Amino acid sequence: MSSERTVSLDGQRPTRTPEWVSIHEAALLMGVSPATLRRWSDAGDIRTFTTPGGHRRFSRTVIAGLMPTIATTRPTQDDLLVEMRDRMVRFVDRAARRAARAAPWTDLDEEAVSIVRLQARRVVDGLLGILDAHRAGERARALASARSAAAACGELAGRRGIGLSATVETWLQLRAMIVHELTGATRRHDLEVASSTRQIELASRCLDALLIEVMRGHEAAASPVPEVVSGRGSTAGT
Repeated sequence: MSSERTVSLDGQRPTRTPEWVSIHEAALLMGVSPATLRRWSDAGDIRTFTTPGGHRRFSRTVIAGLMPTIATTRPTQDDLLVEMRDRMVRFVDRAARRAARAAPWTDLDEEAVSIVRLQARRVVDGLLGILDAHRAGERARALASARSAAAACGELAGRRGIGLSATVETWLQLRAMIVHELTGATRRHDLEVASSTRQIELASRCLDALLIEVMRGHEAAASPVPEVVSGRGSTAGT
């Protein structure tokens, strides 16, 4: 009897264990999460053997036969970014309106709220452009756009007399939302752990760099413009 021989998948216990793997091993082979495998198994999309103890076992042969199909149906990077942008823009719009009703942002008029919303959208587009960039030039352009938008947000806050601490606090709330949404999107799309970790780390570094731009914009707007004094030195005593 060959060591590769197994019984049919009709609910009987397999006679050879090397052919059968746990749900976690099968998930690694397929590049999907265990939760996804459970859904496929429950829906009958992939057959499994259940041990007397209630643990699912997956056939390596069946997995190998399914892998080409799985590779063509998994969501793409573009799918992930489009979904993230739509969700983030909706959140940004709601957050801008809430900020306008909360101290110390209550003095913002509708025009200022629109500006904040527009610049926050530019930040989101720039960040997603960075995550999607395949060339250094593309990444640099996306980062420059996001920096400009972040500085504009800080400048508007400074001009309207909103303190630096309140400005930073609001930015950190936006940062937390973006990281949370990115994490959730990678889980929903079953991205590989290594890939999703790289995306989250890159986004976090970019958002930290953009915070510096917010602070610089705020500082530039809040700083008084020095008077230009004609003549040499002070006019005192003349």
